[in-house]
Amino acid sequence: MSRRAVIYVRISSESQEANSSPNEQEADCRCFAQEKRLQVVRVYRDVEKYRVGNRLVEPSGSRPDRPALQAMLKDATRDKFDVILAWREDRLYRGIRAMLNVLETIQDYKIEILLAKENFDPKIAPIRAWVAQMELDGMRERMEMGVKARLRAGKANTGQDRYGYIRIGETIHLVEEEAKWVQKIFEWYIQKTPLNQIRQRLIAANAPQKGSSISRHIQWSRSSIQAILKSAKE
Repeated sequence: MSRRAVIYVRISSESQEANSSPNEQEADCRCFAQEKRLQVVRVYRDVEKYRVGNRLVEPSGSRPDRPALQAMLKDATRDKFDVILAWREDRLYRGIRAMLNVLETIQDYKIEILLAKENFDPKIAPIRAWVAQMELDGMRERMEMGVKARLRAGKANTGQDRYGYIRIGETIHLVEEEAKWVQKIFEWYIQKTPLNQIRQRLIAANAPQKGSSISRHIQWSRSSIQAILKSAKE
């Protein structure tokens, strides 16, 4: 018997990539489903602005309140499908809050995620979501008046580099040694590990802290761990 699959498509102003229109996403996903012998039972589409309070918002990947995403996750709890199929991972989420909603649901209800254009690895999903949010933040920043001019003049107030990446000009690059610890922090967080216990594990493992001329007894404070967890949130 074929496994039941649903397709999720999303588009917003953050994506300018070719072949990422809703119809093209769906077509690619349907071809993939056919190859994998999946039975597509529904398509969820976040493709229009929706109302939050008194304003209309884009279905950004950083938002966990997207109507179709919420409907899909609710249906997952009702055993309406076995597989979520998306074009790429960033169609499902581009930030930590949305990512947590998706991953917690698929883990609790034994749902599989498959992607038409790339492989899905739940172990590195937190890192990918975090970097995607950083990229999205960069896009927003670059759209602000005068940012590029300030960057060229060397006067951009971009703040201290966040743990796990370094900004070179307008491009964000992973720092591999730090990134693996960011992944660990998110894995522990998803497992509902208390912050104090996360801190103890980091210190016991001698995990490097950015710019660590910091004395050992104040390394990996609760606030520094919270900053990493919050860095990708809106």
